[in-house]
Amino acid sequence: MRSLFCSQRTYKIVSKIILIMIFSVVFIPKVEGIQKKPHGLFGYYVYADPEGPFLLAGGGEIGISSYDLNHPWWVLSLGGEGAIGWYGPPGFAIGIKSALDYIGVGETLRSTWGLPLCISLVPYIRPYFLSENKYMAYPIILVSFITPILSADGMAETGKFSFLSLKQYRVEVRLEWAGAENFCFQPGVEIGFAKFYDDYDGKVSFIYGGVSLLVGAGTGWQGNVKVIYPPDLIADVWFSDETQNGNNILESGEKGEVVVRVCNNGKGDADNVKLLLSIPDYEFRNKVELPKSFSVGKVKAGEYKIIRIPIKAKENLPTGEFKIICTSASHKEGEYFETETYITTKQVVPPYLTFDVVPFDDNQDNCFNAGEIVGFKLSIRNSGRGEAYKVKAFVKNDKGEVLDEEYLGLIKPAEKQDVDLRFQMPLDTKDGVSDFIIGLTEAGGYAPEDKIISVNTSALKAVVFEEDITIDDDMISPSTGDGEGDVDKGETIELRVNIRNRGSSVARGVKATIQIDQEGVELLSPESKVGNINPQESKEAVMVFTVKKDFAESEIRPRLVISEQTGKFTKLRELKFEIGKPQRIPSPPPPRRFKRPNTYALVIGINRYENKAIQPLSYAEKDALEFYNTMIEYGGVEHIYLLLGKDATHDNIVTRLAEIENMVNRSKDTCFVYIFFSGHGGCCLSETDKRGPYLLPYNVDRTNEIAFQTTSIPISDLKNMISRMKAKVFIAVNACYSTAPEGVAPFAIGRLPEISSNGVIISAADFDQLAHEYKDYQHSIFAYYLLQALRGETSEQIDKNNNGWVEVDEIFNWISKRVDSDAKKLFRVPQNPQIWPKKNYANFKVTKIKK
Repeated sequence: MRSLFCSQRTYKIVSKIILIMIFSVVFIPKVEGIQKKPHGLFGYYVYADPEGPFLLAGGGEIGISSYDLNHPWWVLSLGGEGAIGWYGPPGFAIGIKSALDYIGVGETLRSTWGLPLCISLVPYIRPYFLSENKYMAYPIILVSFITPILSADGMAETGKFSFLSLKQYRVEVRLEWAGAENFCFQPGVEIGFAKFYDDYDGKVSFIYGGVSLLVGAGTGWQGNVKVIYPPDLIADVWFSDETQNGNNILESGEKGEVVVRVCNNGKGDADNVKLLLSIPDYEFRNKVELPKSFSVGKVKAGEYKIIRIPIKAKENLPTGEFKIICTSASHKEGEYFETETYITTKQVVPPYLTFDVVPFDDNQDNCFNAGEIVGFKLSIRNSGRGEAYKVKAFVKNDKGEVLDEEYLGLIKPAEKQDVDLRFQMPLDTKDGVSDFIIGLTEAGGYAPEDKIISVNTSALKAVVFEEDITIDDDMISPSTGDGEGDVDKGETIELRVNIRNRGSSVARGVKATIQIDQEGVELLSPESKVGNINPQESKEAVMVFTVKKDFAESEIRPRLVISEQTGKFTKLRELKFEIGKPQRIPSPPPPRRFKRPNTYALVIGINRYENKAIQPLSYAEKDALEFYNTMIEYGGVEHIYLLLGKDATHDNIVTRLAEIENMVNRSKDTCFVYIFFSGHGGCCLSETDKRGPYLLPYNVDRTNEIAFQTTSIPISDLKNMISRMKAKVFIAVNACYSTAPEGVAPFAIGRLPEISSNGVIISAADFDQLAHEYKDYQHSIFAYYLLQALRGETSEQIDKNNNGWVEVDEIFNWISKRVDSDAKKLFRVPQNPQIWPKKNYANFKVTKIKK
């Protein structure tokens, strides 16, 4: 071969077309597979057998090739191949391809015995990629290999055999088209590189390319792909009771059928079709007997089947309608469907509903006021033998507009249900009478007749806010300060606003807000919501702010806004607090309903004492302030003194008592004197001291017996003053021992002495009991009911003799039971208010509650 390479002239390398005919037979199991939706690309699929997708392939090739290097080469090839692998989307095969090449040189074939023969053994990997449109593209990758060549050197002059080596690198890409089960066509392109060497003067290499054509033929079980057509299932469903009364209504206790028609509109069969049935409505699900699944079997292409599924209603089936959903169990494409039907039901044994109606309103004046939350209490009963289903209660106005409704659901026989229907009266409500429609609805149509209730209505009445403002700067979170009741730099302040509704209408959605537009002041909690405030009721709002240490001004100027939901009665107040100066900003006293001449009052309230060892109280000053306002408005008091906190010193109290005594003694008419003390009391320091017990002023000194007696107010002094005065005297003592634990309000003061018949003293508790404050009242329990009695703010009539006045005995009778009841309920201890003298006390008019 060396002489042949060297003796020929050099030609330009030209590749000629190669035609290789390959005969291939591929053995695979029969294809069975998964279906696809009929509305797919072509309405069929290509798939492999999931039970045995192993590929056994065999084939052969015969062809002739032409290569043009320095000299023309001709190669006659005869070979075969075999492979094993996985046939699936995608799949692969590993195989070996072998060939026997007969090589000739020259312009024409030279059939001499000396032409070289080449034997090759080529491993390869062939992936498969299946598609839905009859085409399968795959490359045949012939990995790098070494082909041993057995060469019969045909040169006459040598007559020798020699061995050559050939390295080939080849990639083949084919595109297969499966036209039918017994035919396939695979055109392909083959590109490679080869090198000859050994026993030559120089190494020879060439690049070859070509086009291959594969044509396969075989029996019915041959082929790489198979086309399977899917089914196309649809269904409809309906209810039938033809075997019963035939009215197409499922009645309680009745049997019927759910009829399902399943049609296969596809080209392929649907095997093992199974129906699933469900009732989504929970109320009916447990009152109907229906199979959850039902087998249909095979539905062939173009075929339909009608399936009758039994259904039975239980005796407690309600009147109404429910839905049945029918689906196929298979979610394979082309096999899944979903359909539904509604079944009308009827209850044979009906319920019998009745209801009673009672109107209610927030302020309990039996009138629906403008802006008030009102409503009706319904008591509903089922006296029938059947169940009432989906019961709903409603209230409408005379225009038919729904004001409120409540869903009650199921009401069983002999069962009773209560419900409140609430709504707010419009702000433009007029004085008069309004009709309201109250009724029920029931799913089976067994609702009773509506009722029309007429109620008195009233137009919007004024809300009048009064506020009392105090500074809380103690060390109880969130406030942090020195407890002096003033605003200092570096303190966190609780601004406490006691809001009272002096109007005649409920103030709804009340809230208080402060605004401070000064540098060095930070608002931590600028808004406080207190809710509804009934007429003559008070509630506390608390806002929090911090005064920084670098605050440069001498005063803080908050803007207080008190508002309610209508926006018609908003109150704006500009405040001023001087740095380091304690102050209280009470609201202006309320107007007097009447003027009662020759009336005098001293009102004292102390929360915190100068002596920090004395336990502070929460609502003593608020109790006093409310008593002060009440005696002005309802008592008509002309001359009244108010001493709160630091103003309630021993000297100030003694001075005010002396002034009242002098004015009373100068008067020629009958006078009325009212004294209210809310603070701490003290026991005697010496067993020989007969003047006590004592009321403790703000600056009481407890360092020794003499200091204590000279800085406190003994009860005996009040008794003597009563005896000296020509007046009717009413004293309310709201005090406890200064050693009382935290949270215990100022009530019990020990045993009271006997007093003359022209006066009366009422204490908050007995001598061996403690009295209590209650946060929800924002008062002590004693003061809460005392103020309630003085104002006549009760759901029951406090004025028993109906003379328009609240008298001493009416006051004590009102508070005694209620205070003790609350103490037992809230604190699990008794608290019994006391009155002195116990018998033959002066019973006189205190406040006027009717104009």
